[in-house]
Amino acid sequence: MVEARTERPLQILFAFMGLHGRLRFFDAVIEGLVERGHQVHVVLESDGWGDGVERAWRDRMAQKAGFSEEVVLRQKPSFMPTASCPTHSGHGQSPAGGPSYVTPNALGQTSSRW
Repeated sequence: MVEARTERPLQILFAFMGLHGRLRFFDAVIEGLVERGHQVHVVLESDGWGDGVERAWRDRMAQKAGFSEEVVLRQKPSFMPTASCPTHSGHGQSPAGGPSYVTPNALGQTSSRW
């Protein structure tokens, strides 16, 4: 059953590093928004992730009015700081009491949340 089309369509942007592992959460949402008359644009950071399932979905969606996509390759690698999880025993914590990647500033202070 297809719901009635919306009277005031929205322009919606989804940005993903890649579709691998995300389609199972977002495919029905994106398809439903397009079917209801909204404009949906998907920006992918990488075109190389995934398999034939993702490619087939993208090809099928490209045929639908209201759907668009683009691949924007990053110039620099992602910054993903490595973090250790503080535990009750203190492993992975700095002397300041926060995670080991938090370092005090020049005055020896850390963020108030630590």
